Amino acid sequence: MKTDKIIHFVCCLVAAILVAVVFGIISTSGIAVLTGFTASTCLAVGKEVGDYFNPNSRWDWYDLLAGAAGALLGSQIGWFL
Repeated sequence: MKTDKIIHFVCCLVAAILVAVVFGIISTSGIAVLTGFTASTCLAVGKEVGDYFNPNSRWDWYDLLAGAAGALLGSQIGWFL
């Protein structure tokens, strides 16, 4: 796996954990998991949209997939914390 994909995975993982933990404090756990996943996935999509409009970069579906995988795992980890 390329280093870039690992960075996308870890950034979305950490973001999803943080959002899920914070929302877990103020709401039910199901909402916390969904919010963590959604917020982190939006972060990954936003990064790819930025790459799409940057002339020195390009849209990469595998970056988005790595981010979504990190978001999925992170939201589940945040649920248990």
